[in-house]
Amino acid sequence: MITYILQNHLPDIFGFLVVFALCAYCILDGFDLGVGMLLVRYKSRVQKDSIIGSIAPFWDANETWLVLYVGLITIAFPKAHGEILGKLYIHIFVLLFFLILRGVSFELRLKTANYSLWSNIFMISSFGMSFAIGHMIFYYISGFSDGIVEFVACCSGGMAFIMAFAILGELWITCTQKSVVIDFSAYKKHSGNIIGSLYGFVLFAMLAYALLFHKNEIMWERLIEMRYCGATVIAMHIVAGCIAAYVWRFIYSWANFVTLIAIFFFFATFFAFSAMVVYPYISPYNILLVDGAAHEKSLIAILISALIFVPLLLSYTVIVHIAFRGKLHDIDY
Repeated sequence: MITYILQNHLPDIFGFLVVFALCAYCILDGFDLGVGMLLVRYKSRVQKDSIIGSIAPFWDANETWLVLYVGLITIAFPKAHGEILGKLYIHIFVLLFFLILRGVSFELRLKTANYSLWSNIFMISSFGMSFAIGHMIFYYISGFSDGIVEFVACCSGGMAFIMAFAILGELWITCTQKSVVIDFSAYKKHSGNIIGSLYGFVLFAMLAYALLFHKNEIMWERLIEMRYCGATVIAMHIVAGCIAAYVWRFIYSWANFVTLIAIFFFFATFFAFSAMVVYPYISPYNILLVDGAAHEKSLIAILISALIFVPLLLSYTVIVHIAFRGKLHDIDY
């Protein structure tokens, strides 16, 4: 069985690992990107320091998943990564620009006299990164098409990811902060913010997909081919969204945890659906996974490394979140 899988499905395994790494990055780094964007809502320095302090132990480590994603694309699919990264070079430049700006502002906001300036730069760079990630993902899904319709669809995708990360940021603030930032007696207000952002994500993502499916015949054919599998994923997506949107109204004592799990599942199904639209291509809709993959012996060696590194990275992520569990505030970073 294992021999059969290694001989026939190695490219598929690495395709799954690439999607998994990207999904993990968007979910984990989405928390601190969301927190950065939600700084716009707070005026007090005490409040800003409190919520930024809550992401200090995590945000650098979360970006390790982005490194894993790029590494897998580069090593496992050498015949495709040149075309993929070549088409996305503007997106990558913008993403790295905001990533560097965000890291610099995170440190300088407390180490210079221009606290407000660097706090605003941290907030703006969080918006920029979120938009760039969403735009890049939908540009990839579109098959790197450069028409005006595709551009509008990718911009809609960028707005969808701003909404998605705002959901995660709202959950993070609600789960980690004491009354210095929020009043838990007003939990319905924060539930309303999550529901509103969730609806925004769904609307922008649906608009992006509607424009792409309407314009791209290959994508439409892929959707027809998926049939019941695609319908199942969409149904799971809707169920997870409904749970996330309304669970606070029924079981408040477990609302944060259940909503968090529902949101995780919601984003996982979104990435699963997106991967199903692109599959079996690694560079849509040009290079197949099989054609773009490295030699079989190279893939086996890479897979052994991945089977060691990915569980270690997962374990590290869990351990860090357990070690800093509870109400994070007033962290001296």
